[in-house]
Amino acid sequence: MENTEDVTDMYSSIKPLLCVSKLFGLTSFSFPKQNNYKYKVMQICLLFMWVTVLLSTTCCNVYTFLYSVSDVPEKIKVTFIFNNLSMTLTNIITLITNNCCNKSHTINIFKKIKNFDKILDRRSRNKIYKTTKLSVLRRIIVVFVLILLSYSGSYYIYYDGKLVSILQALVDNISYTLNIVVVLQYITLVRMLLHRYKFMIEKITKYSETEDSARIIYGKTHSRNSSVNIFCGNNFMASTDVRPYVNIENYGIHILRLSYIRLYETVALINSYFGIQILLQIISLVIVCVTAFYYGLYIFCSINTDIADFTLYFKPCLLIFWTFLYATLFAWLIVCCHQTELEGHRGIICIQIITSHPNIKHGKLMNLNNLSNQLKDMKVEFTACGIFALNFSLLCTVIGGILTYILIMVQLQ
Repeated sequence: MENTEDVTDMYSSIKPLLCVSKLFGLTSFSFPKQNNYKYKVMQICLLFMWVTVLLSTTCCNVYTFLYSVSDVPEKIKVTFIFNNLSMTLTNIITLITNNCCNKSHTINIFKKIKNFDKILDRRSRNKIYKTTKLSVLRRIIVVFVLILLSYSGSYYIYYDGKLVSILQALVDNISYTLNIVVVLQYITLVRMLLHRYKFMIEKITKYSETEDSARIIYGKTHSRNSSVNIFCGNNFMASTDVRPYVNIENYGIHILRLSYIRLYETVALINSYFGIQILLQIISLVIVCVTAFYYGLYIFCSINTDIADFTLYFKPCLLIFWTFLYATLFAWLIVCCHQTELEGHRGIICIQIITSHPNIKHGKLMNLNNLSNQLKDMKVEFTACGIFALNFSLLCTVIGGILTYILIMVQLQ
């Protein structure tokens, strides 16, 4: 028999992602209920360990590019150095903000979502939790397999018989993986909101169906309004298959308004919590893409075809593979934000459909207009520190910026 907690508890639905986040120091060990001194000490030690390892590895990488690598142009060395510095800076700031500045923000986000879930009926709540858990597991498994393949290729390339090379490759891979985990966290939270906005649309749609049924019943027992005749035509026939009445009065427009306020507060918390992290992710993504694609272009254009060294081809391919994985997840993040924004906007459209009915009561009309004005004022929008809106325009701008910088690199002598 299935454990009930796996279905009804919100935290268990995202438990796999929380475990991965704890491993990388991105979530408190005491999340969500415990407040043990032992967990705090473990969290501080893990933070100190990650920061020390990242700084040490970055210094080694910069030294290697400056003094040990001589077979590539200086501009490639500079891009690799900027790449390492940007990734390390992003990782360290992310770890510090998660463990020091925004430690309570994660709990507050989940509290907001959990408060909203109190209005859900048991069936809807269980459906959302099951969907969330399955999607989180699928994402983690797919990304884990791809990362494992890239890890294997990285060790094959960088291993030179010394333990230092393995450790250096391991930390570099973990640096990329940490950024990927941050993106997965953001995607999971946004999709959790997406499911709840869809639930709100269903409630408003049921209200619309109720008004439709009332209008059809009214048309069968009374003379129809002339405007309805003109709009529908002479062949308009009221359907005899009328939906049963949905007791939306028990739900109430005021509950819909409060629910939308809770969702909007959650969006604001996510923007506040992830703002600086997503901004750094965008900068790192541009630098990583420019470095990987230009390095691959340089290798494939300048390599000697008489020398059949598999490693020379495999190294840029591996770097490009990492970049595609990172960029694909970021593009998926943009798509999830866009879908959630559309669901938030659909509420206004549904309300306009309801208020267009000729037989709607004046009290309901006023309440729906107030809800519509509220949704217009509380526009759903995900941003990076309020500087960039996470939408398709940003995605096109990032792609254009990457191509522009690659062209500049090609022209530089």
